[in-house]
Amino acid sequence: MAERLQPYEDFARKLWKAYKDLAQRAAEIMGFEIGFLYQKETKFEEGLKKFKADWPALQPGAEDFLRQTRVEWQKDFSKFRNGFVEHQEGERMDFKKFYDNAVVEKLFETVWGTIVDLLVS
Repeated sequence: MAERLQPYEDFARKLWKAYKDLAQRAAEIMGFEIGFLYQKETKFEEGLKKFKADWPALQPGAEDFLRQTRVEWQKDFSKFRNGFVEHQEGERMDFKKFYDNAVVEKLFETVWGTIVDLLVS
């Protein structure tokens, strides 16, 4: 059974790398720092405040979008990829939604949409 689930876990690794590592590198090349997006709440809020100060022409609603992203999918996805897949924290059944094709497909669309939104803001 575990071998049937491995592709989902591999996919999570790749998708998280695209979201956290590659999008962050692209943003740095473009001249802005988004590392705060992946930090715990206090560091996120501090980073968001600095980001807003550094980029006062930021699109209206960007702060809400970034907070909403964390709540809607980023925290759960991070727990799955970083906690379970990488460090075996928790039980596989705690993350059963990440083994559902429809959820994974939607997550893929959401993550890539977020990356695009981040980089064109």
